[in-house]
Amino acid sequence: MNWIDRLADLLGYKFLWIPVISLLVVAGFDAWHWLSERRGDASKRKMPPYRVYLGLIILNLGAVTEMLIHLDKLEEDHGLAHIQGHLIEKAGGNPYILDLIDRHVGLLRELATTSGPIKGLTVDDATLALDATNAGDCVAAIDYGSDWDRNLSSYELQHPSALNRGVHINRIFVLTNELLSDPERQKSLWKTMKRQAQMIGNDKQKTGIAVMYVLKSELGTGLPSSAHGNGMVYFQYSNGSVVLLTQTEITPPVIQDGYLDPNSREVQSWKQYFKWLMSLTVVHSVSPDDKDAIPPWDKSRTGNGKQTKPKGCLV
Repeated sequence: MNWIDRLADLLGYKFLWIPVISLLVVAGFDAWHWLSERRGDASKRKMPPYRVYLGLIILNLGAVTEMLIHLDKLEEDHGLAHIQGHLIEKAGGNPYILDLIDRHVGLLRELATTSGPIKGLTVDDATLALDATNAGDCVAAIDYGSDWDRNLSSYELQHPSALNRGVHINRIFVLTNELLSDPERQKSLWKTMKRQAQMIGNDKQKTGIAVMYVLKSELGTGLPSSAHGNGMVYFQYSNGSVVLLTQTEITPPVIQDGYLDPNSREVQSWKQYFKWLMSLTVVHSVSPDDKDAIPPWDKSRTGNGKQTKPKGCLV
């Protein structure tokens, strides 16, 4: 990035004019004092007090600091723009590749400039976050009845590999009244639960997925259950970093926001909610040995099939 382009970018920002105006003010004072001396009445006119100059110096230091910070940001932005231009040239006009470039460069720019939630994420990002896990990492998820066969099959296919690496996965399915009134959705979800409960890793510990369920009607209407409506998946890595993905829609699943700050209010709130669910006696485990086609919450089933809950991997 050359200095002409850099100056052109800066001219649109008001902090650039602070030192300019300050220099004009100082030049005006000096000219005024010089003219006073020429007229011989300098003794009658006092120079501005030193506090004025000190204030201008402090103001300029702040403006220069802000300008340097902005120059760094411009450098990063132009670096991304250069990469984007190179990739677009290589794309050869392919609309799919162009959309892919635009999405990912935009995501990188957002990561570099914001400390808030990341927008525009998809289920593919959940797959990437799962692929990044290693032995001892933790995945905690709350699902409100997603259609896994139709919308999450590619994500689910990565679970066995994660288990082989020794990743701990805990998933709680919250069964809403709407879901319970739909026999087909219940049947499909119960198959998903059993399939996931039967996934066992080939690591030494034979790590499996801790699959659980709870009727939403048994959670009550007060906090914290009312504050969390559509589910989430939380990835906790051994090095202390995290990824939290929250949903707005269940079917098809739509990811609303992504959070990367382990100390953010959203991350802490969802972690506490998951731990709270794990502490409830109305949350039950799905046994990997359960072969019954009728789900255990169905009153027509003989025996409840309820198992002891595992210990959650969140700490």
